[in-house]
Order: sequence, then C-alpha cells, then structure tokens
Amino acid sequence: MGRLKTYSLKGFTILEMMVTLVLTSIAITITYSVLTFTQKLLQDYKRQDNFIVEVSDLKMKLKKLALEAEVIYENTKGSIVFVTKRGSFVLKKNKELVALFNGKSKDEFHLAGKDWALQYAGESSSSQRLVKAMKLAVEFKKQIFLVGFEKEYDSCSRFKAALEK
Repeated sequence: MGRLKTYSLKGFTILEMMVTLVLTSIAITITYSVLTFTQKLLQDYKRQDNFIVEVSDLKMKLKKLALEAEVIYENTKGSIVFVTKRGSFVLKKNKELVALFNGKSKDEFHLAGKDWALQYAGESSSSQRLVKAMKLAVEFKKQIFLVGFEKEYDSCSRFKAALEK
C-alpha cells in the first residue's frame, strides 16, 4: 500500500522573531543618535564658518578704509568716522552687531563685539578726537578675535583735521 506523506513546515519561532526585532531596534536607535549628533556638529561648523567669514570681511574693510582715509575720528555719538575721497563712512556697534554706514549703503556684521579700544593721535578737541588705532574684541564660543586698524598720520593730515574742526 502507499505510504502516508508527512509534511513538516519550516519557519521561525516567536523567540527568533523577537530577537530579530530587538536587534533591529537597537541598530535603528544607534543610527538615529549618530545622525542627530552629526547634524548638530555640522550646524556648529556652519556657524563657525559664517563667523570667520564675517570677521575676515570686517578686518579687510577696516584696513582698506584706514588706508584710504585722510582722517579718522571719533564723533560725539561714540562712532568712528572715516573721511575718504569717496565720502564718509561711519562705524557703529552694539552688543550683537557692527555696522559700517556710507551715504548709500550699509554693511552689517553679526558679531558680538565688546567695547573697542581706541588710541588717539596727539591732542584732540572734546567733540572730535583723531583716531590712530582701534581694536575691537569679538567673541565666538569663549574665543576672542581681535579686529581693528592702525592709521599713521603725517603733519599735513593733522593740520587738515585741525582746520576741519
């Protein structure tokens, strides 16, 4: 007579499925944590890069203006004025912003600047003091960067400045 065929079903047990799910969830959790950390790190690098670009741009503009300027003085409002052949440029700052104004344009630098240190050239009146050098300390994550300029005056420039007052 014929034999009865026996069939056996092969598959996974519930225990094997649970182990697979636990291992998969651990792998997903680790991957998500690494991705989140990497995103935060990249955002910090982007902020630092923007800061360095703004500091470099401000340094370059201040040095260029100091070279072009015939006279640089501090006005009564606490701003620094660069008098050039192209016109006057005014440098102002507050806690979160350094701004460079011209009659037509305005450049803003989003830098947290502390108080600037000024050196004056010779005698000066109380309303306008001739500026020889300026240093501004800007801070990024407890690191301090110095931005500034130096201006050498000849006797002719000092005489012109005295006449303009």
